[in-house]
Amino acid sequence: MSRQLDLEKSIVLITSTNERKANVIGTGFPFYKEQSSTYLLTCAHVVNDVGGKESVLVNNIQAKVVAIGNITGFDLAVLRVENLNNISPFQLINLSQGKNRKFQIAGHYLYGAEKKRSLQILDGVLGKKSFLTQNNQKVIAWQLLINQSDRLRQGYSGAPVVDVETGYVLGIATNMEKDGAEGLAISIEALKHIWPKMPLAISQQLQTEAYTSTDSKENDTPVQGQDEAVESTPNSIPTLPKELSQEDYIYLKNLLASGRWRQANEITRKIVLKAVKGEKESFLTDKQIQNFPCQVIEIIDRLWVEYSDGHFGFSVQKRIFNECQKEPQIFGDRVGWRVQKVWISTSQVVYTPANTPEGHLPWGIMPVVVMDNAALDAFVGGIRAISKTTIKHDWQKQLLADFMAFGDSLLGNNFDKEEFKRNLEYELSHDEAWWEKQRLEELKVFKLFSLLAACLKL
Repeated sequence: MSRQLDLEKSIVLITSTNERKANVIGTGFPFYKEQSSTYLLTCAHVVNDVGGKESVLVNNIQAKVVAIGNITGFDLAVLRVENLNNISPFQLINLSQGKNRKFQIAGHYLYGAEKKRSLQILDGVLGKKSFLTQNNQKVIAWQLLINQSDRLRQGYSGAPVVDVETGYVLGIATNMEKDGAEGLAISIEALKHIWPKMPLAISQQLQTEAYTSTDSKENDTPVQGQDEAVESTPNSIPTLPKELSQEDYIYLKNLLASGRWRQANEITRKIVLKAVKGEKESFLTDKQIQNFPCQVIEIIDRLWVEYSDGHFGFSVQKRIFNECQKEPQIFGDRVGWRVQKVWISTSQVVYTPANTPEGHLPWGIMPVVVMDNAALDAFVGGIRAISKTTIKHDWQKQLLADFMAFGDSLLGNNFDKEEFKRNLEYELSHDEAWWEKQRLEELKVFKLFSLLAACLKL
């Protein structure tokens, strides 16, 4: 689940107020804003190299050093700059395991005899993890393995190491090794050690993302008691099923906590697909729905319910569906998925809680709850024999298969063939536009709730 990253817009240049140090540069990045103040991270040795705390410039603006670690330990510094406009802060993530995870790193460097300043984005993967210590405390450090065509350079110190999967900063580049082919990054968890009096908004973010001591092998084994209720507290990560990664859980939790409903809706869709290895096909089959790991749905639901104050969530949708006597059109009207008797499209989903009915989100799962072509193979012979209908178009085949998948009362040897024929002719008497705009959406609703109905704890 890689993301389109646009790093260069949030990277700052660290220089010195001392003209004698004009060729000494470093990199930094913002991670928090409070009114007119922007807080940034860089390396402690960058502050030292440019001349100390009184000599730091960020994009030619005087910076104040708020907190700083030890160059030989937690090589990290927090800067504050006033009126640093049009630069968006990064989100932070604290990984417990990450070997072979893809990252991007963006930093400044000098090139040529004229020492021109340039910014470049490099790609790589995380290598082995080690630990750095300071004052009897330790934090994770990641080995950076840079792609063969790229190299770290002097000036990259303080650059953010961004996890490609989540788009969050997992560490800060501190060292360059093997002529730039490798490097070292200190985990962002060091921040809480060098800046214990950080704003509550930041400390809560770090607390909810604090890593556990599990390694990748443990994460690959199934969770025991998967059908048991998931116990969690607001500032901890619950026991997760093997189909839901800690990084995806943290990413979704942070999106919901910060009110980014659109992005949360999208990541919910991707988590559902990943849970059954359906990313390539981008939809769920009937078999995948029947065997879906319910604990994934339950954990996602808890996050949506918690951060929307009960306004959004799968359990909210399930309750409303039952209150609507399981009538898809009534349900669609009530949650805002159907407006003036027309089912909405992706572009019409509303992401402002104050302007949406209860249960409007998450909607992201709807596009992936589509037809299962396997149903066609099982029923098409009998359908043709009974109805004498020639299926001419692919869309009719697929939609008819979906109709059959939900026609449980029409299956087996004892169903009413005449009733079946009338139903079938009714379905096929409509054009493709009717299917796309109405019947298909109703079938999706039924299929969605066949999934939610299986998860009895919702």
